[in-house]
Amino acid sequence: MFNHIIGQDMVMRKILITVVLIVVSFNALADEDHEHSMQITKLNNAAYSWIDKAKMAYTGVFTGIQDYRGQSCTLRLSLAPNAALTNVQAEKGDKNLCTAATSAAWNTKFPPFPDDATYQMFKSFPLDLNL
Repeated sequence: MFNHIIGQDMVMRKILITVVLIVVSFNALADEDHEHSMQITKLNNAAYSWIDKAKMAYTGVFTGIQDYRGQSCTLRLSLAPNAALTNVQAEKGDKNLCTAATSAAWNTKFPPFPDDATYQMFKSFPLDLNL
């Protein structure tokens, strides 16, 4: 009977150790998920901040934008890592607005990218103008 109690004690210890290992593993995964979430949040914040600054820079040079009310245009902008504009293509839209929007894009000094991840997101992107 004594051996039976010792055997049960060993089984309970193994179960307890297994449970502890599982809990520790889940906590480690939760920490990794939390860290990953924090990285995504940081990236999103950087991206939104860059978008706001880019929008302000672009609208600051686009004079007479109110003259194109009711028109739309989609441009494809390509930027270098230093945020210099390298290419603009009108993809679709009203010709007059697209011409003016392209000119404004070339005259815009886009803000520097805060990091490479933000650059990778915006090195080529559509700019939709629906006025």
